[in-house]
Amino acid sequence: MDGLEFNVSTLLRQDVGVFTDHVVETADSLDLDGLVTRHIAGRIRLTRTNFGVLAHARLDTALDLECDRCLDQYETHVLADFSEEYLPVIDVSTGRPVQSERSDETFFISPNHIVDLTEAARQYTLLAVPMHRICRNDCRGLCAICGVNKNTTNCTCAVVLDSPLSALAVLLTDADKES
Repeated sequence: MDGLEFNVSTLLRQDVGVFTDHVVETADSLDLDGLVTRHIAGRIRLTRTNFGVLAHARLDTALDLECDRCLDQYETHVLADFSEEYLPVIDVSTGRPVQSERSDETFFISPNHIVDLTEAARQYTLLAVPMHRICRNDCRGLCAICGVNKNTTNCTCAVVLDSPLSALAVLLTDADKES
């Protein structure tokens, strides 16, 4: 994916604090464990740190999701805003391997001095996908009896209260009768 890859060899030769800004606009997609993005747009700032390069990204992407209530497909936009530090594996000045003590949960700059934000963007976009996928706030969902989409078809099925608290509804109707 070329849209989220940046050559940082020049930046690695700069002083700490020097940064470059990039605008991203790509049709490349991210695989989000079964969901696929269609378009990625946003801004990225790459800043030289003591150890490597800090990437701060704010990316917006379009996703097709299935509504949890009515099961219709709908498009939504997901914003992934993240900062991650990338550490070099090769010293840009000497060409020698760089040993890092922080290798557990770290992203690395490739031996060709390329920062690839693809995996970080994938992870943070996946975290930003809504847990409850609802196509619109007033989605009425499916009828529990006949299964029609109540957003598009009027259902004539009787409402069945099948809840552990449905017995309490009798108390409300009894209270109305007494008053």
